[in-house]
Amino acid sequence: MNVFSLFDGGSLAQLALQKANIVVNNYYASEIDISAITVTQRNFKNTVQVGDMTNLTKKYLKTLNIDLLVGGSSCIDLSSIGLTKGLVSEGSVEITSLKQYKKLKKKKFKFEGESYLFWEYVNILKILKPKYWVLENVKMPLKWLKVFEDALGVKGVLINSNLVIPQNRERYYFANFKIKQPIFIDSNIQDILDTNHNEVIATKVLHNGIEYGIGASIKPQIRTNIKNNINSILICKKDFHTMRKGVNSGWADNKVGLKYTPTLRAKNNATQILDVTNNIFRRVTPLERERLQGYTDNYTNSVSATQRVKITGNSFTVPIFIHIFKSMLKGKLK
Repeated sequence: MNVFSLFDGGSLAQLALQKANIVVNNYYASEIDISAITVTQRNFKNTVQVGDMTNLTKKYLKTLNIDLLVGGSSCIDLSSIGLTKGLVSEGSVEITSLKQYKKLKKKKFKFEGESYLFWEYVNILKILKPKYWVLENVKMPLKWLKVFEDALGVKGVLINSNLVIPQNRERYYFANFKIKQPIFIDSNIQDILDTNHNEVIATKVLHNGIEYGIGASIKPQIRTNIKNNINSILICKKDFHTMRKGVNSGWADNKVGLKYTPTLRAKNNATQILDVTNNIFRRVTPLERERLQGYTDNYTNSVSATQRVKITGNSFTVPIFIHIFKSMLKGKLK
């Protein structure tokens, strides 16, 4: 099939198609981040990069003969860790229809954030009319979920990636075919550990006669929080533990992964995990982030560690998309 991927990132949709054994004749990608493009071209050299989706003409799009349109539009303005402004133009005017968006774009309105680009996906979908299409986005306020569902004409399916990998990552998936919940695969942070990490122990803490280390790369305040809360952390039966004492450093920085990590983010690498092999609390490494998203090992190692964090944080969960693509071929169109 011919595939067009919007918000392509490091082309993880292409990786999922490959792992699902779906033959791709032509893969067109719209992406503007140079590091993400570098990763894509290193892994899939035949990818056709088409540039900024906002500049693509209707005439050009109609020449592509696309069978599958896929994308994961930006979630930063919709998620609980973002500004939650939603899809807005300059002056925080809410954009609730494609007609309104196209009118504002024609008048050269400035848009806030990135999540408004959802409307570009909708516009391109209506132009291409592919046999299959799928869109991923974050768990969002019901107000905006209804906007998405009305625009796409389907209901979103909420899936947590922890069904198949050791990461809590709730996302909505929209498609013109039926998507079921994946079959649960029991997994644990310990399954994805990078044995070559070089974390230095900055603090040692005793608990029930066992000595635990706290990595030097973790912020001093968070090291203190782990030390002060180690009893409750280690007996916690939840998937990850939130330290509530002395919390002053942000949304995810005070969460410690025990079985599942908190949701990986693009602009932060402070997620802590308990590495029981070495009895140390430490940050996740780039390789572990890849594994937590279901990548092939070292898929992103052609760019810097900072860019690897960004790409993996912005990414699809590959096993979820393998499941979705297999459902696509087996399922009925809506």
